[in-house]
Amino acid sequence: MRDYILVYINGKRHTIRGQQAFLSLSDYLRYDQALVGTKVVCSEGDCGACTVLQGSIYEEKSGKLKYKHINACIAFMYLLDGSHLVSVEGLKKDGELHPVQQAFVDSQGAQCGFCTPGFICSLAATAEIRLRDQKTLDTKKMINGLSGNLCRCTGYLPIIEACNNIDSNSYELLENRYHSPEMIKDLKDHQKIDIELKYENLSFFAPADLKTAAKIKQQTPDIRLISSATDLGVLINKEKFFPASLLNLNHVAELHEVKDEKNFVVVGARVNLTQLEQFLETKSQSGLAEIARMIRIFASPQIKNTATLVGNIANASPIADTIPAMMAMNAELELVSTKGSRRVPIRKFYLGYKKLDLAPDEIIARIYIPFLQKEEKLKLYKVSNRKDMDISTVTFAAKIKATKEIQELSLVYGGVGPVVQMVDQTQNFLIGKPMAHQTFLDAGKVLSGEIKPISDVRSSKDYRMIVAKNLLEKFYYDLGVQA
Repeated sequence: MRDYILVYINGKRHTIRGQQAFLSLSDYLRYDQALVGTKVVCSEGDCGACTVLQGSIYEEKSGKLKYKHINACIAFMYLLDGSHLVSVEGLKKDGELHPVQQAFVDSQGAQCGFCTPGFICSLAATAEIRLRDQKTLDTKKMINGLSGNLCRCTGYLPIIEACNNIDSNSYELLENRYHSPEMIKDLKDHQKIDIELKYENLSFFAPADLKTAAKIKQQTPDIRLISSATDLGVLINKEKFFPASLLNLNHVAELHEVKDEKNFVVVGARVNLTQLEQFLETKSQSGLAEIARMIRIFASPQIKNTATLVGNIANASPIADTIPAMMAMNAELELVSTKGSRRVPIRKFYLGYKKLDLAPDEIIARIYIPFLQKEEKLKLYKVSNRKDMDISTVTFAAKIKATKEIQELSLVYGGVGPVVQMVDQTQNFLIGKPMAHQTFLDAGKVLSGEIKPISDVRSSKDYRMIVAKNLLEKFYYDLGVQA
């Protein structure tokens, strides 16, 4: 057991205890280390001004750390153990600007400069990934890498020009510049040791195995299992909620795996959405590339680089983007406790609003997503005020097997009730019916009597009802069947 976390920042070793371990990364950099290039604006992970780069020992490949960009304002130090972090100050080498920094200067990509360090770190991370994979710095891909960053005064044209002006010939990958076998060994040696942090009434646990995690959860009834804090971090920063006891699974190495197992994709609790998206993009034979397409517009790169599928499922929001897909696919959750493990269909997991079929000592360890069978199709829709990176208003998922008639159907909606809902009456009405436009119009009438949307800040109940029926019709047309 150790009472500190270990991180490296810009190549320097940091052991962090006590109050400092409970700070956000942005506060630690600015107020403890005087690395003030990392700015904080929204404190919600929305604007990207606080972006830094992270290389995690759990994503290390071929003996080197692979760097990605994350939001420092909602990344707490206790969640970063095992990382090498590079702030905007760490991009410069021997007094020379990093190629991305130089491109911003040459393109006049900053006015007030408040957002600039975040843009530079995001652009550096995106360039790092492209060049590491021996790909060109394609403008569209580089802009996509900046989709989690907002600028309020410069205007985006000079920033896009900076994307095009990066000198890739002089680009030294951070994974090479900061490569240190000693650092990697140090981080790996520490990942095997359980963490218990204490400060006043706060406590944090990061055990190295699931059995210990389940035991801690059983012995501490009020403990909060935390994944990556992309949602909880906002509540903490806005002083709306601060749990006294926290448990994290980041040190359970086996939970960082996503893999094929028979006819399932098995997703560990610590697999982030970027990893899942990239894995599923290659799984066209399983039919799960549609889930990858949905994840693509889920959130910003910074959020997807930390947020997990399990975290989204456990949060149990009625407008969660991933839950409808998992329910349509009839995914199963592996729950681990001090007594052993069990598999629960996700369709039976939600018992009410934020109420789960989860015992006090149980932990969601993995998700089993079945492959689509021959002739089955999966369609996922998300309606929100913006296409990309916005909270959903209504979500839709359907898995169907049909020729001239609908043989099998799973139909799921989010945002139309207190939980994500399988609309059994509507799908039962459709099964056995001909694949015709009128069939789906008639099903919309059944749907209107089955769902009960409410009005809130995002939309009215009437709007949600219209959208829900329209999505059913859109689903028919997208299947490519002529009436």
